[in-house]
Parts: sequence; structure tokens; C-alpha cells
Amino acid sequence: MRDSIFNKENFVEQIENFITTKSQKRIETLRSHVIDSPNFLSENYLVLPYKLKSILALSFFSWWLPEEIGVLLREEIYEKRLRRYSLEDKALIEQFLQSKYHSILFVEESNLWHSRDFFGNFLVEGNKCLERLRFRRINTKVIYPKRKRGYDDHGSRVPDSKWLPKYDYSLTELQNFIEEERKTQENSVAMMKGFLE
Repeated sequence: MRDSIFNKENFVEQIENFITTKSQKRIETLRSHVIDSPNFLSENYLVLPYKLKSILALSFFSWWLPEEIGVLLREEIYEKRLRRYSLEDKALIEQFLQSKYHSILFVEESNLWHSRDFFGNFLVEGNKCLERLRFRRINTKVIYPKRKRGYDDHGSRVPDSKWLPKYDYSLTELQNFIEEERKTQENSVAMMKGFLE
């Protein structure tokens, strides 16, 4: 926190009070809608926001949600949204997806928020995103077999006169560079995790 005087003892208690008073109704409604279906996770998905601030707030809030909802929310964020952001933003989101203790410690030790900004904007944004959190059903179209004679492939070989090379070494170099950047970012996240623990 960027506060000149920051009280770590009351910080966790203030977060608990904020979440229990402001978000308790939404947490109860998320738990009350029970769907008894063994295929629930394969037929439905969570509708998540796209803004980085919203994803960070939801990642932080997920540790105070009931366990079955929190795990599902963190898994959706990790699987669906994490690949849309830059490496620096991914590292920031991963700090909140580690554990409850790790996310609180990261907020305390980083200089990203002032306590007024954290409680006035960040947690309020998380509460708004929690209110807009919905499950959406996956619409799968039934594909019926069609009657046909012969094979689907009617000679897909490209004539020699139109053949173009499909291998470019510069793309390999670019991919190697991207993988090195990802590895560096993973090492940075691991170092921050070790530093905070």
C-alpha cells in the first residue's frame, strides 16, 4: 500500500467487513440457484468481464466466495481470460490466483493501490462484477449425418505450379523469442511468490 501510515492488523478485518456487508446478498444468490445436473460444467460457463481491473477484482473476491463457486471462478479466469492479456498483466493476475494469503500479502506489499483507492474503487469494482456474474448455457448444434456416396476429399493436393513453401525460419525465431519472454515472466512470478512468502 502507498499509505504513509498503514495498519496491517486492521487491513484483513476491513476487507472481511466490506465483503460480508456489501457482497453477502450476491454470494447467497449464487449459492441458492442449484442446478442438479451431472453435465453442468460441460453445458454452462461463466460470463466474465474483459477489463483487467474487473478480472483482478474478481480474482481477489474469489477467495471469499463459497468454495465451489470460488474454485470455478478461478478456473474460468485461468483458462479463458488469462491468455488475452500481456505478460505483465498475466503476472499480476497470477498473483491473485495463488492463494488468499498470497493475494492479501501482495496487496499489502505492492505500491499499486492506496487504501482509499483499494476500498473505494477496487473492492467496489469487484462487488459490481460479482453482481453481474452469470452462467450461460453452451448452445451446441446437433449435426446429423448426411447421405452421400464416395469420399469427402476429392483430391486436395495442390498442383506443383501453385505450391508455396510453408516453412519460414523467421517464424521459428519469433516463436523462440515469445517462449523466452514467457519463461522470463514465469520466473518473475515465481520470484515474487518466493519473496512474498
